Amino acid sequence: MSQRNPSAGAVVTLFVVLALIAWSWRGCWYATPLSDEEIQTRLENPKSPNDVQKALVQVKDRLEESDGNGEDFLPAVIALAVHPTPQIRSTVAWVLGAAPDTEEVRRSLKALLDDEDISVRYNAACSLAAHGDDAGHDVLITMLAPTTVRSPADGVFRNPRATEKWVRRGQILGRVETPEGEVDVLAPLDGRLIRRVHAHGDVVRKGEPLVEIDPSPGQIENALYALGRVGTRQDLSAVREIAEGARQITAGTRTVARRVLQVLEKR
Repeated sequence: MSQRNPSAGAVVTLFVVLALIAWSWRGCWYATPLSDEEIQTRLENPKSPNDVQKALVQVKDRLEESDGNGEDFLPAVIALAVHPTPQIRSTVAWVLGAAPDTEEVRRSLKALLDDEDISVRYNAACSLAAHGDDAGHDVLITMLAPTTVRSPADGVFRNPRATEKWVRRGQILGRVETPEGEVDVLAPLDGRLIRRVHAHGDVVRKGEPLVEIDPSPGQIENALYALGRVGTRQDLSAVREIAEGARQITAGTRTVARRVLQVLEKR
């Protein structure tokens, strides 16, 4: 009777696993390159938000290439700055940071500084800084500080998440019970839930503070890099608080803050 070769079986198994991984990657919505025509179609006549997002990401990739391929799509990208979906407006603000520095690009980004969605405002401020424009300076300072999440309705606060938990944008932080039903309280950004202003069962009014979120290291670092471009010596105290303060800040983020301090001190 012939004996089975264990190593050969392992090789076959590994090949199958790698093939499945490759197939899965190929099937990811963002993995397959789009043609010029496909990008234009998805920007102008999208079937879903994912269609737009994929096209926007690939436009940014093209804008960052040395040949400048991607500028032809900018009119369609800028037109999406008023799209009803916040995630799309946020991505537009991010993409425009890689666009050529034109008055139209800056004008579009400045309009997004007043967006109702916090992530749109933050991306717009960072992209303006990438163009050397300090119009979003106040927003950049805000990005360094904890964010207050307010009640979306009058009612009773139910099932709040525990503090010191990391949350993702869009994650449910609790619910407000109203006569018409429950309204979700959603995290507006990634970060760590550091304080609950109200406990389970408290009666709350619309707009009243419910919880506070300390921003993610990525958000803080993005703001720091942007302040390194457009900040002034007046920002030293805010940046020093990140570099040396008592807040729970990662070592990597503190290092970035110290580098930005050195830049600002020379201005």
